[in-house]
Amino acid sequence: MASGMGELPLTAQELQSWCEGTHTQLTPWEFGAILAASHAYTSEKHHAKDVARPEPMAPQLDGDKRRTIAKNIRNILRD
Repeated sequence: MASGMGELPLTAQELQSWCEGTHTQLTPWEFGAILAASHAYTSEKHHAKDVARPEPMAPQLDGDKRRTIAKNIRNILRD
């Protein structure tokens, strides 16, 4: 949902109105999952503006992998 402060997640009232308007019956689990997905999407969209934030699907790196990547970056920047 768009607002003057940017995008906001769906509210339960908006989702309920959509269900009534489209004659769509959601289970409680589906209703909650849609609301949770809306919150997660808008939250990540807001936080993604930080250029230092890793991609949502980026793999978690252990210490050895991080050190190898850092070493490779240092070597590249020296050239």
